[in-house]
Amino acid sequence: MAPTDIYYKTKRTLLIFVGALLLAIFAGFKITTSEQKISFLPFQLARPELLTTILFVAVVFYLFQFSLQWASQQSEVQNNKFHRIDFRSTAAIGGISIICYVGYLILPYVKFEATVSLGSILIGAVGVLLSVFASGLLEKISTNLGRWLKRKSASEDDALVNLLRSKTWILNYNPAVKGKEKQIEFKDNDEFGIGKNNNECKWRVRDGLLEILNNEGRVFSRFSYDKGQQQFIHTNDPDTLSIKSQTIRPKS
Repeated sequence: MAPTDIYYKTKRTLLIFVGALLLAIFAGFKITTSEQKISFLPFQLARPELLTTILFVAVVFYLFQFSLQWASQQSEVQNNKFHRIDFRSTAAIGGISIICYVGYLILPYVKFEATVSLGSILIGAVGVLLSVFASGLLEKISTNLGRWLKRKSASEDDALVNLLRSKTWILNYNPAVKGKEKQIEFKDNDEFGIGKNNNECKWRVRDGLLEILNNEGRVFSRFSYDKGQQQFIHTNDPDTLSIKSQTIRPKS
């Protein structure tokens, strides 16, 4: 089993900003006039001297997002040695760029008996060691967070399943037309009792959402539970096949 696409997208974005930050630190640039500006996508950076700081903030943000994406992966992925090494190495690279930025800020104010280049080497070596240690710690924290979130999500899903099975419900399958409603019952083994047809054939609860499958096994409709209204409301996701804005409420 491989990590999700969004995990890889976050990883790529993080590494892009890491590379840009390291280039800004070690390649650098010099303001030649007070009128100099930098255009970036649709934006214009009027103070180019802040570019390094902006890249640093972006690295910290995407490193945090990368950790959350790791926390959301399946346990098979988190226990896979290759994927663990991949996560740690990517996090370590992000950590090294952060430490390089800190060194970039403090190095001019530190008085070394040796040359500044030696100071840079020392900061780099310490940064690598700290980053490797921190990446392992980050993996452990993210993995434990993911397990806690999955347990919580499973508990919430179980509560929704019990709620659905405990009552008879009214499905408003065409809100635009008055009276387009029918009774439905959610039975064991993901089956419907009353109201079963080719569109409402099977059901399941995933990540806090009720999904209704048609007779081809495709997601026909998807609902979230509104505790205030005590009813299920269609998510109107584009991948669903049913009429949008449907609701499922308890039978009086």
